[in-house]
Amino acid sequence: MKYILLFIVCYFTNLMEVYHIQGCLKEQRTQKWWEDGLNKLHGCTNIREKNPAAWKYEKNSWIPCLIAHAFEWAFLSILPLAVYGYCKFGFSNNVFWWTYIFTFFGNVILHYVIDILRTHVRKITWFVDQLLHCFQVIIMVAILGSF
Repeated sequence: MKYILLFIVCYFTNLMEVYHIQGCLKEQRTQKWWEDGLNKLHGCTNIREKNPAAWKYEKNSWIPCLIAHAFEWAFLSILPLAVYGYCKFGFSNNVFWWTYIFTFFGNVILHYVIDILRTHVRKITWFVDQLLHCFQVIIMVAILGSF
């Protein structure tokens, strides 16, 4: 029962982040958003050809936005497990908290890779993306809920 409740709460925070909290990061984490904005700013349809210097300067601007999104997602998705750990151990169980930190940063990296596969490489669909994020939450709950 503990695992089911932890999963529901963690997945709910995942859904809150995806549909209500991420705001402008939703668009800015894609290279297309930056390219369309530059096209509009320069009054052209292909910034890569019209102003390659501007494109070269801005073409990777989506990366910090995607990192911020992955960090935000991992933070909000794992937050209920921090509350669980604090209520159960306080700050006395170092093994739990070190596992929590490694799980958190592992989720940041994994979320970043999954979103690149969906938004930039276009190798997976939105459904597969959400399924992989659901598995992330399941693994996170299985690891940290076992304490």
